[in-house]
Amino acid sequence: MQDGTAIGFGAGTRIRVETRVLGNTKQFVHLIREPDPGRVLEEVDAAGFSTTTFTVEPAEQGKAASVTIQTRFRVRPGLLGSVERVVTVAMLRRIYKQELARLDHYAATVDSGHSIRRP
Repeated sequence: MQDGTAIGFGAGTRIRVETRVLGNTKQFVHLIREPDPGRVLEEVDAAGFSTTTFTVEPAEQGKAASVTIQTRFRVRPGLLGSVERVVTVAMLRRIYKQELARLDHYAATVDSGHSIRRP
């Protein structure tokens, strides 16, 4: 289970994320960076635990887009780290699937003017 709140929009946004894994609840603060505005967005854990990169590439002569989500994260050494890695990867796959479905839904409902409306 994951819940989050955001303060801001785009680069500089701060996000508080609460995640429950195996009965334990953890809170994280993530910061948003845009190293390549309009194409690459990074969600960086303020504690340095992880960085998630969202990369958008044009497809079908600009009529569609391909989105890649990739997370780099630190795990503890040893057996506990191995278990942590397996659990984290499984959780992230589920989250990514949901996120890509949300993006697909948004893309299907936004007008074809190729502009993103900012709040």
